[in-house]
Amino acid sequence: MLRSPEPMSPHSILLIKLRALGDVILSTPVVWNLRQAFPKAQIAFLTEETGAELLENDPALNEVIVYPRQAMESMAGVSRIGEERRFLARLKAKKYDWVIDLFGNPRSAWLTYLSGAKKRIGFAYHFRKWAYNVKVPPKNPQYVVEFNLDALRVLGIPVVDSRLKVHLREEDRAFAEAYWSRQRLGGEGPVMGLFPGGGWESKRWGLKGFAEVGDALKQEFGAKVLLIGGKKEEQDLEQIAGMMQKRPAILSEATLGQLAAVTAKLAMWIGNDSGPRYLAVAFEVPTVTIFGPTDAANATPPGRRHLAVTAEVPCLICNKTTCPFKPLDERHQQCMRKLSPDQVIKAARSLLNGG
Repeated sequence: MLRSPEPMSPHSILLIKLRALGDVILSTPVVWNLRQAFPKAQIAFLTEETGAELLENDPALNEVIVYPRQAMESMAGVSRIGEERRFLARLKAKKYDWVIDLFGNPRSAWLTYLSGAKKRIGFAYHFRKWAYNVKVPPKNPQYVVEFNLDALRVLGIPVVDSRLKVHLREEDRAFAEAYWSRQRLGGEGPVMGLFPGGGWESKRWGLKGFAEVGDALKQEFGAKVLLIGGKKEEQDLEQIAGMMQKRPAILSEATLGQLAAVTAKLAMWIGNDSGPRYLAVAFEVPTVTIFGPTDAANATPPGRRHLAVTAEVPCLICNKTTCPFKPLDERHQQCMRKLSPDQVIKAARSLLNGG
């Protein structure tokens, strides 16, 4: 049951979503709807370094606070405890009226509780719910954006727009235009972005499959293929390029903002379930996403512009970062191995032909 709106508007609000990139992007509708409801409030967002880069250009936020997890983890015991205490003291000194924990792990629950906020909002999961005095009933399965927005609905705050919001800097737009020109991606034929990376080993489809998809799309639609990744994916991108009939463009050295600006220009994004996929969703670029250990129902936006492909295996949606079966076991990575290039090509063909 929804509660009535607060009789007095909060002066300051802190949102917490520590990581990962995709989860931070999926939280942006909460920021936007809060700003519409409380145009004069000071709204801050606490996250780790990766997500902070995208949020720093968001006009709906007054402040982005970086949680220094990696720096803390590199410290020795006493120094680490001291740095944690100093960070908590700085957070508490801000005297937030509301803290909304969208992350819901033990650390974010602890940060929420120790913030000293009058109203501490979070999802009622297991023992972590002790940290909140406004508990949000978790409803699954549902698209994760709607899941996040339930934290506003329980407060009686209207949700008027559930679209993802990513704001590009002009210098990143300029980078994308220059890259497009340098790689000769303009002119006839759609530009298709292929992303073979992923934060979990278990989420990564085979490189040969990406090469076959790229070749098929070029042959059938005259597509120009752009392989996308970071420095750690460089070797994989080169392997895919080497297996293709014609060498594609490769983007492996770009900031997050530059990657976002390039993604915004694509005709389609195809890849593994990952944070960069939500950049495409934010810019209304159609997506074909490969799912195995994670739940496509929770991660796929409604509508016909975003398709999920999966293999028919009994262990689907195991939520394991690495496959629990041994490499010599025929079940090892079967959610990825048994997913065929034809499935991905069929989904891409459907989107390119208008559904």
